Amino acid sequence: MASPRNTFHWADYLIFILTLVISALVGIFFAWKDKRDQSTANFLLGGRQMSILPVTLSLMATFLSAVLVLGVPTEIFYNGTMYWLICFSNLLTFPIAAHGFLPVFHKLELTSAYELKRPVFQ
Repeated sequence: MASPRNTFHWADYLIFILTLVISALVGIFFAWKDKRDQSTANFLLGGRQMSILPVTLSLMATFLSAVLVLGVPTEIFYNGTMYWLICFSNLLTFPIAAHGFLPVFHKLELTSAYELKRPVFQ
């Protein structure tokens, strides 16, 4: 007996296409809305005027990347469940990063941790 082929149903295609179209429409809308104020800071940082919800969702999307989704199960398969001890270290390091490092980057108006700015010593 041949194994059944896993294919998309028409509803799966519809949901997939709707997701792409909605994402594109959101991008087009905000590009059109802010067409007069097109700067790097506005594009990358939302003009530094965003509320906590979109910033949190952006950080979660960054943290839960495809590399993480694909890499963690593989890591656990090869090295065992000791990998889950990282979760306990995250409980310590995330608050330190959020309250220690991020305010410094925000005050220095840095876009990235890799951005180079000339230090100003007074």
